[in-house]
Parts: sequence; structure tokens; C-alpha cells
Amino acid sequence: CEGFDPELYSDWLLIQIESQLLARPVQVKVALEMMSPSTGRNPSLQLNMGEGKSYVIVPLAVAALSDGHKLIRVIVLKSLSAQMFQLLVERLSGLAQRRIFYIPFSRALSINPSKVQMYRDLMQECMDTKGILVVQQDHILSFQLMAVDCQLSNRTEPADDILRTQILRTQLWLDNHTCDILDESNEILHVRYHISISIEWLQADMRYHR
Repeated sequence: CEGFDPELYSDWLLIQIESQLLARPVQVKVALEMMSPSTGRNPSLQLNMGEGKSYVIVPLAVAALSDGHKLIRVIVLKSLSAQMFQLLVERLSGLAQRRIFYIPFSRALSINPSKVQMYRDLMQECMDTKGILVVQQDHILSFQLMAVDCQLSNRTEPADDILRTQILRTQLWLDNHTCDILDESNEILHVRYHISISIEWLQADMRYHR
């Protein structure tokens, strides 16, 4: 229990018992810094390989942050998503009794108001049950771009108006209720993602304003 109050972070004891591990003081310190940055701004922390970033620190941080008031998202690379999902299931779904969600989204999906509502309900359920959502960056960006496309669409059917309203409200809800932890942030935030998205936004803008 070195470095943290076991009464305040009781889930951390359960995680260590379940996983048969003992969190080192430096791991506890990093997890606490991720949860409440000393700078008051979003932190970016670098650790050496083998210091337990994914296996110890991320599970500790998300367990403490998922309090039912914020949707906790662990953003991972596509190549690591299955591994992170399984790891969080092993660490958190036992004694800590946390549900791990995986809800992929793609712009290739054909959506309607009922599907958007289902997506929104799943996010709400994840937050209300103190669950953790494992997500890829392209899932987040795809939904954001879908919301933009719907707002720019010139279709005037009643169902289209409902869809525009629902997807915009869902995106605004996500903006106000999510807390993100990025695993391998240097790769996830690589400029190639933003170049790709910028081009798509430009194409959408040109397509709907000709």
C-alpha cells in the first residue's frame, strides 16, 4: 500500500490481489499524476519499456477515474486494441467488478436515428456502470466526421433532421463527459492521422458547398 491511501483507492488493493502483483511506488506515483496532474493541464508521461505502463499503471488509473460521472476511454492503436481489451478484462472484471466495453464505429456504417440512440445509450451505460471503454482513434474521428457530414447534408427529410439533431447532441455529450487515457500517445497523436482527417474535412466542405 505504499504511496496511496487504501481506503481511498480500495479498488487498487483488489486489482493487486486479483493480478497477484504489488504496484511499485513509481507506478503509483505515475497513476496519481495521470489522474490529477500537478500542472493542472493534460499530462504526457514517458516511461521506459518494462515499467508496467499498460499492465499496471493504466488499470490503476482507469479504475480510480471511472466514478460514474465521466466516460473513461482508453485510446489504443489498432494493433494493440485486442491485447488492451483482454488485459483490462483480466485486471478489472474480477474482484473490482468493472465492465470493459468495446464499441467500434466506422463512417462506412449506414446510420439512422435509432442506431445513433443505441450508440449513445451504450456510452451512457458504460459511464453509469463505472465501466471502461477501449477505443481506437479512428473510431472517435469517424463519429466526429459523421456528425459533420450530417450537419452539412442538404437532405431535408424529417428523418434526416432527427438524425442531425441526435448525432450532434451525442457528440456534444461525448465532448462534455469523456476522459481519455492514450496508450502510446506519441503514435496515436502522430501527424499522419490529422493530415488524413484534414483532407476528409476539406473534401466534405467542398462537396457540400459546390
